[in-house]
Amino acid sequence: MIEPGNYQLTLAIGSCAAKRSAIVQPYPFPLITAQEKYTYCNEDPESVVLKSQFSGKQTWHSGDRLLGSGPTLAVHPDTNTTYLLQVESEHGCKSSKPIQVELCCAPRLFVPNVITPFSSDQNSQLAIFGKYYTNFEINVFSRWGEIVFSSKDPDHVWDGNYRSESMPIGVYAWIVTYEGVCPDFKGPYKKVGEVTVVR
Repeated sequence: MIEPGNYQLTLAIGSCAAKRSAIVQPYPFPLITAQEKYTYCNEDPESVVLKSQFSGKQTWHSGDRLLGSGPTLAVHPDTNTTYLLQVESEHGCKSSKPIQVELCCAPRLFVPNVITPFSSDQNSQLAIFGKYYTNFEINVFSRWGEIVFSSKDPDHVWDGNYRSESMPIGVYAWIVTYEGVCPDFKGPYKKVGEVTVVR
């Protein structure tokens, strides 16, 4: 790129010479005003809309693919994705800016309210269902407040036993604590409920 300034051109042929001067003032690169990072849950039915406030020609790209043109682009990525916004001014000067879309979903966690130990029923154990959570812990209490089951592994389920003995039919309180996996939904969170043991 030529630097701005006063340039002189000298043309000499034999003993003859001519000089000309010119002031060079290049057009500036266009300035892009756009949000650089979006967070988005890909389980949402609606797309995330990327926006630019540039008034000239603009196109959106992902890798080598042209995705669209104009001031907005609706996308529904399944993974963290970086898009490229390219703009061009009326003088043909170009600029680009990467736009990041990071997946971020709120944690979901479900604890059954009934279990039927040692049965063929799908609720024979206190299995935890959910997504997008971490730092999990569950404690199950007897009616006297004694912890009869405790785990930090959501795949470690309670089978209705305590110290190798079957717990009696009844209602057992539980407390679950956990955090979200992405910063926007970090938490911490706490759920309190009851599970009924039926035999």
